[in-house]
Amino acid sequence: MQSLLIGRRVGSLGMRVLLAPLVGGLLLSACSKGGAGEQAMCRKMGDPGPGIPTSDRPITRSLYAEVKSPSGVYHTVALEGIGASYGGTKALTKCDERGQYTVERVVLVNAKQELVAVANRIGNTASFRIDYANGSTTSIAGAAVANYYTEYATTATSGAVTLLTVAPSTPQIRQGDRMSVSVSLQGDECGLRQSQWWLATASGQVVGTPQTVMGGSGSAYLVVPAELAPGTYYIEGRVDTKNGQSLDVKRQNAADTIYKLYDRKSGIYTATTYPVVKVEVQANPDADRTAPQAVQMDATPSRVERCQQVNLSLKLADERSLPSNQTVKVWLGPDGNMLTSVDLTGGETLYGTFSLPLDAPGGVWYAYPDKVIDAAGNEARATFAGGKFTLSGVGVASPKQVQAATFIVPTEMIKPGELPDLAQPPADLMASFPATLTELKVTPSAVTRDGDFLTVRVTWMDLSGTLK
Repeated sequence: MQSLLIGRRVGSLGMRVLLAPLVGGLLLSACSKGGAGEQAMCRKMGDPGPGIPTSDRPITRSLYAEVKSPSGVYHTVALEGIGASYGGTKALTKCDERGQYTVERVVLVNAKQELVAVANRIGNTASFRIDYANGSTTSIAGAAVANYYTEYATTATSGAVTLLTVAPSTPQIRQGDRMSVSVSLQGDECGLRQSQWWLATASGQVVGTPQTVMGGSGSAYLVVPAELAPGTYYIEGRVDTKNGQSLDVKRQNAADTIYKLYDRKSGIYTATTYPVVKVEVQANPDADRTAPQAVQMDATPSRVERCQQVNLSLKLADERSLPSNQTVKVWLGPDGNMLTSVDLTGGETLYGTFSLPLDAPGGVWYAYPDKVIDAAGNEARATFAGGKFTLSGVGVASPKQVQAATFIVPTEMIKPGELPDLAQPPADLMASFPATLTELKVTPSAVTRDGDFLTVRVTWMDLSGTLK
């Protein structure tokens, strides 16, 4: 299958235009190589993320915008209007999060409710990629879309958070073992988003990796590090409310016997009625005290064209056991430079894929892990040199050298042609774009009173005469 990338700057629109085919609703890559396997999106090294619609946010055939909250929750704002100019509002109440609200998507339909275009914000930038139902695509940045966000700047009212249960599965635990902690909390009418829990020393230092419980109740599973000194430790945590408050569940002083809630923003402690929970860590000479090691790492195919996928695998081994599933960051780049990264997931063997960017530099590319853990929480970190890596960690006297996953990227780089600036878009270009986005604006720039509205306004240029 052949794909064509045409770069064209249109003076009157002030935007870069990219034309590429849509097949089955997905944008095909702008570069193609026979047998290379075309991808849904061919990105550049500097792109923060794909701009095409994601499967977990389906598109409906109506006029609307999607606004993302500070914690990543999407809110749909219905748009109304005529003459290709539309607007919609969302109230921000005392139970909404404080922080920045951003427009992440705008959906355009015509007067017959047929899908015309979808504009998606590109990563964390002030630019939008627009995919058209007819197969064309373009992007827009600058003043026309610079006001894509607002700040919800009121002070969150301090709602009541009540500790109902903080109960470990056992009051005594051995080094290297795992315990569960059942927790239950009650919030105000706004509700609780999540809480995190961990073991803490007498001075409040966090031990191990905090574990998350969504909502107001559930269980957190804590692993006691094998090298943790035997003694008395405390279960502490943090609770996040839905309106953006974060309260630490801790002792104000080492001798406290009742938990307090600590607001980091105000620096104020509020007493609870729930007693501090202690856990006694006991010595365990049989605990797993050896970090995992890598056995093998591979990349296929051995030669990867730009816009093609490379498959990566990492096989691990441990003296005792590995997690049934973990996510490992893998670094990639020519000559071992940490140019970019991708996540691999799995148990004994982890897998992942990486799509080589359009402007990836040529040469010999290596891939190696950042760090890995075993089921007991022992951690091993990688060091890369000369095409090989070692994993160093507790109990590993002589880390094994493992060949990093290796693949070759051709030095030649295909560059799209540039066409001269045009005073007006030609007829074929106008046919490709039934409408062009001329303005996206969120007002006001800051919402300073609970219950006030943010307003999203979107204006298109109706080149086809089909919009409402």
